[in-house]
Amino acid sequence: MVDDCYRELLEAIHRLAVARYTNRILVLQGGVLIEEGDHDSLMKKNGVYASMYHAQSHWYAQDEIGIREGIR
Repeated sequence: MVDDCYRELLEAIHRLAVARYTNRILVLQGGVLIEEGDHDSLMKKNGVYASMYHAQSHWYAQDEIGIREGIR
């Protein structure tokens, strides 16, 4: 039965634009869990995840512009 199935995936990512579509994000620093939650809750917390996301956000805008203009 489908309801009895449970699947979990652990993926290490460096591009945080992908993380925003996951159910749960774990932020590790030096092998220690320092933050946990979904994208929206971690952005509201304004901690390490939010800082990293903002640091990469200029890339996301450039990618979207490139896709619209047929560059990528």
